[in-house]
Amino acid sequence: MPGHDNKAVATELLSVAQSLRGFAYLSAYGCKTVQEAITYRENFSQREGMLIWPDFTGWDTVLNAEVTAYATARALGLRAKIDEQTGWHKSLSNVGVNGVTGISADVFWDLQDPATDAGLLNQNDVTTLVRKDGFRFWGSRCLSDDPLLPSKTTPARRRC
Repeated sequence: MPGHDNKAVATELLSVAQSLRGFAYLSAYGCKTVQEAITYRENFSQREGMLIWPDFTGWDTVLNAEVTAYATARALGLRAKIDEQTGWHKSLSNVGVNGVTGISADVFWDLQDPATDAGLLNQNDVTTLVRKDGFRFWGSRCLSDDPLLPSKTTPARRRC
């Protein structure tokens, strides 16, 4: 439910994903900063979900303005594309996203340095967005709090 997945909706989506053996892409709803997104992540512990912060932006030709291009919707579309073209085993991390013009919040990122906003978000199981040769998702951790899981990456979790 892009744009409407507040904590109550996200909690219910995760419950449905668990019962259907599915997967839910969730936004860090209402979060404006890296720290708020990390704190919001503490609300969840299900392996059937991925939390994404911030959103993309895109150009609306009707409004003639830049608008939010919800990252959760882009994640779903990209997941379907990757499944069809490459296979379920490929993560959406570091894959170019079509049709977006920017990112709704600044996320500092450096490929050679994990001590960045993107690195901090990923360490706390929040997938983020970066700009490198276009715009990309960065990270592919699920929300599981189980330290004994051999892999917390989403492709492994999707096929449990």
